[in-house]
Amino acid sequence: MNDGQQRRMLIVDDDEGMRRSLTRIMVTKGFNVCVARDGMQAIEVAKEFQPEILLMDVRMPGIDGVEAYRRMKDVCPDAAVIFMTAFSATELSQQAIAEGAIDVLPKPLNVDSLCDLISASRRTRPLLIVDDDSGFRTSLRRALTVLGYKVYTAGSMADAVTEFRRNPRCLVILDMKLDGHTGLQVLQQIRNMNGNVTAILMTGHPDLQVEMQSGLQDGACCTFLKPFDVDALASEIQSQLC
Repeated sequence: MNDGQQRRMLIVDDDEGMRRSLTRIMVTKGFNVCVARDGMQAIEVAKEFQPEILLMDVRMPGIDGVEAYRRMKDVCPDAAVIFMTAFSATELSQQAIAEGAIDVLPKPLNVDSLCDLISASRRTRPLLIVDDDSGFRTSLRRALTVLGYKVYTAGSMADAVTEFRRNPRCLVILDMKLDGHTGLQVLQQIRNMNGNVTAILMTGHPDLQVEMQSGLQDGACCTFLKPFDVDALASEIQSQLC
């Protein structure tokens, strides 16, 4: 079976030879490929093409790849991005990772490494824990990090919205009662940024079961009552990421 399985890939590079070479290789791997010569064109192409994978040069004329990706998050929030660069580690590369890139690969690309990253992109979606209990938030982050997940955290609706805007591919683990807000309000806010978001609801208040059922009707995938077994949560996370 081809690696790509017809997943949509947008290749963005100002080097025409690189675009042609990568297109030829990735098409043979089974990807449905579209190209763009710079960041601004990539934004326009992405609106129509809706890529699942972005393979983007860091340095390009006009806006750089990192800035282009920031603008593309509203257009294709579920897209996984891998940057590439002919330069050594730079501030832009660090910014790329901070913006949620899976990795920044050196040119010339090792195609096997690239395909491994793409294959893992569905399984390595980051997690966002939203809970106003800092102790619980920290312990759950540590437990999930040990299991190999990249984990972000937020203690309020404002922080959750900010973090999710930065990383709209996150699977969200969301407490139902936050300081001054409900989990359902947070869920609505993040769904406005990514209608395909995967959210798991949790609560330590059994009397909120009705509200959690409403959350399921609003698109959450499942619910957990605290205290819960972290392995059971991890199993549910993995089933959602497969």
